[in-house]
Amino acid sequence: MLQTLEPAFQDVSLALQDLRAMQDTPTGSLRINMPRPAARLLADRMARFVLQYPRVSLEVVTEERLIDIVAEGFDAGIRFGESVAADMVSVPVGASQCFAVVASPEYLSLHGVPEKPQELMRHACIGRRFPSGRRYDWEFENAQALFTVAVSGPLVLDDDDSMIRAAILGVGCAYVYEALVQQDIGQKRLQPILRNWMPGAEPFCLYYPSRRQMPLPLRVFIDFLKGREAAPPQQV
Repeated sequence: MLQTLEPAFQDVSLALQDLRAMQDTPTGSLRINMPRPAARLLADRMARFVLQYPRVSLEVVTEERLIDIVAEGFDAGIRFGESVAADMVSVPVGASQCFAVVASPEYLSLHGVPEKPQELMRHACIGRRFPSGRRYDWEFENAQALFTVAVSGPLVLDDDDSMIRAAILGVGCAYVYEALVQQDIGQKRLQPILRNWMPGAEPFCLYYPSRRQMPLPLRVFIDFLKGREAAPPQQV
């Protein structure tokens, strides 16, 4: 009798193993809200994520405004930590990001190279305006503290790529993510200035509402962005 039932027990055992494998394989959808520069800087890692986890459908919506991610149907958002609401769980992800002030060599040859942030008041600066309508004052740091300079100039934009393009064309100085202009600096289209005055680097933060049970796709996405890449899941 037991010998007759043994194949059935083996089938049940294999079925349970398959079920456990399926439960451990990230499956489902994941919606993330982030600013455009973050999406550009994390693009390669997100592409590798979907290749490693093909059963997760990742949707990324880019915008600069701060939103209620829960009300608008997102699983998580990515911002710098200072922008994250206090009631959210916040996790640093990705490499730390620095900012840089850059201008074209042609612009600097005509107008001179500022040695201190306050000298930017005499320069054409490409401004940044947030979706809230607030204009960004450029941030700097010395041995004592962080401070800001309310720059002015002939052009105000809300997109880093547009600012970089304008700076290359000689419109003025731009304050952008350093990683976005490394190639332009290397190819001498832009020149960094005021390097000793830039604030320290900080990582983006992925934030999400506090839950008892974090969805598996979100957990593996966080681990992936933090560099803890798991072995590719076994196909079932």
